[in-house]
Amino acid sequence: MNTTTLRPTRVWDLPTRVFHVLLIACFAGAVLTDLVVAWALWVFFAPVDRRLSAIAAWCRVVYAVAFGIAVTSLASAANALGAGSNPSGPVQREAMADITRFQDIWALSLGLFGVHLLLIGLLAFRSGYVPRWIGALVAISGAGYVIDTIGGLFSGYSLEVGAVTFVGEVVLMIWLLVRGRSVRRYLNADLLEQIGARYVSTAERFSASAWPRRNSSLRTLLPP
Repeated sequence: MNTTTLRPTRVWDLPTRVFHVLLIACFAGAVLTDLVVAWALWVFFAPVDRRLSAIAAWCRVVYAVAFGIAVTSLASAANALGAGSNPSGPVQREAMADITRFQDIWALSLGLFGVHLLLIGLLAFRSGYVPRWIGALVAISGAGYVIDTIGGLFSGYSLEVGAVTFVGEVVLMIWLLVRGRSVRRYLNADLLEQIGARYVSTAERFSASAWPRRNSSLRTLLPP
């Protein structure tokens, strides 16, 4: 009587597994990048409205944390499939559940990211040192993510507004890389004086007449 030894079928071969491990590493790097960007944008827009800028930064931080939790589900799916099993077995079902959990958490966290962009767009629009049309584009980007998040709570929603409106955040990123440093030279002194104002006397505080002079210098440097 012949006996056949059943061997488990590996779902992923080695190159595919390495690719997915690198993909997860990229997602983890994105989480750390979001934390750095949240701090940088808070510093950049604090002269406009420190409280609103802080709220926007915390929205980005909470989004990064939620995204990090979602990445752990994706890593769990990678480990489950990497262990090797029949593609139609319980291991694959568990892995698919982890992948679905990753997608659900990410979709919900994008709503927070959208609120973050809405606030950043408002701050940019009000700043006087970021072109207003960029602020408007960033706010539209945020609105797209919020609409997708709310729509995803209802069955049958198939639109992807954020896939079209994301242009604003890209434009802001490029503008910050090109012009942001020159703007910071004018804002550093103002921000330091705002932070230190509570520790000095009223007579030593920054004169209100200096703001128009500094803003007039900004207008000669930046487009309206």
